[in-house]
Amino acid sequence: MFQPSPRRVWPAVVATVVVMTLIAAACGPAGPGEVNQSYAATDADIPNPERGFHRDAEVADSVSSYTSSVFGMTSLYDEGVRMARVYVRLDNFRDAPIDAQLLANLNELFNNARASGIKLIPRFAYNFGTDADAPVWRIEEHLAQLAPVLAEHSDVIVVLQAGFIGSWGEWHTSTNGLTNPDDRARVRTALLNALPQDRMIQLRYPADVIELDPAPVDAGSAFNGSDKARIGHKNDCVLANDHDAGTYWPPSRKAEFQSYLEVGSEFLAVGGETCQVSVGSQRTDCGTAVAEFERFHWDYLNAGFYQDTIELWRNTGCLDEISRRLGYRYRMVQSSIDTTVRAGEPLSIRLEMANDGFGKLFNPRPINVVLTSHATGEQYRVRHTDDARRVLPQPGETRWLNLSVFTPWDLPGGSYDVHLELPDGSPRLAGDARYSIQLANSGTWDGGRGTNDLAVDVNITSG
Repeated sequence: MFQPSPRRVWPAVVATVVVMTLIAAACGPAGPGEVNQSYAATDADIPNPERGFHRDAEVADSVSSYTSSVFGMTSLYDEGVRMARVYVRLDNFRDAPIDAQLLANLNELFNNARASGIKLIPRFAYNFGTDADAPVWRIEEHLAQLAPVLAEHSDVIVVLQAGFIGSWGEWHTSTNGLTNPDDRARVRTALLNALPQDRMIQLRYPADVIELDPAPVDAGSAFNGSDKARIGHKNDCVLANDHDAGTYWPPSRKAEFQSYLEVGSEFLAVGGETCQVSVGSQRTDCGTAVAEFERFHWDYLNAGFYQDTIELWRNTGCLDEISRRLGYRYRMVQSSIDTTVRAGEPLSIRLEMANDGFGKLFNPRPINVVLTSHATGEQYRVRHTDDARRVLPQPGETRWLNLSVFTPWDLPGGSYDVHLELPDGSPRLAGDARYSIQLANSGTWDGGRGTNDLAVDVNITSG
């Protein structure tokens, strides 16, 4: 099992002194003591956390099955897959509380994911088709039972798909009549309450999201922990036909729904899967698919369903692009960095960064500047910001970032490498390089340490 190494991180108090504003204009020529550096892009398909194609894992009577074992999940990781969706079946508990065995199995499943370097996308459902769901009060009871498990393991939860209501947990054809505004609101509230405030849920139908607030999330309301800022979108039949098999229902409101999603999806988790197409009205051609994922800022997609559509993209030449661009794809363009700094004083780092992905970072994680001594190899981490979502470029955007930090006052004099680190936001995973973000550049990634080399040496003089 991977054991993260201890890390020395200087407190973020220094970062509160640093001006965190984004530099909207071009960097311009380097100032005295600064050096400009440019970075080569890579076309590689980078397996980064919380983005890309996912596979499936399962929870049955035991988590000893291949897909949910450490061995099985590690195999996914080795294939470049960083997420698995887990359908948790609650058929046996429509008329009873969830038993201790299933809760124990869930704990084991999440622990296995953490040991394997991947994260999970859970969905809870009472059926896999047309069988019964449960009354709303039972759903609330079950979510109250699940809340401690979800909270304990939120570090390896990508996003929680809404589930519970209706067929497949897709919020339609409920046998208990739950597809009404009052019951939807109760389940939505219970879902949000079951998760820590920094994690999102996903609803399939835009109408159900608009029901909470008719104004979409924007830059001013994103990432503030409100209910509105925590409800993303999952489309379980993307591109199947004109209304995506009921996702945009009624069809007369499709333009309204899509305008709403186009704005909010810049900041919210978006994903799902393809499904059986309506022959003659499908929209699965490469041009339409890429445009759709780009417009609605898709972060992840099921690699296992629907295979005919996946193979169509493979055979017509766009599967590689879709795989590369699902979610964020952050890339360094150029930088201007101080080369001589006195310990305890600010190190100026200005970095132009692009996001070539369809999507964005939707779960919080910090940005650290890492200084590595040439003489001793010791690393010194300085926190720049606790929430990179507010700093990094949005989908399709290029922007200049001010990543300046104060160097530690007791930093030994000497020459240092400068790296950028985007570790997981959870203290439990922060030291695990498998959960750090690799930037889309050639020759800059240090996989052992989970950092990105800015390719500039800095000389630190003692204070």
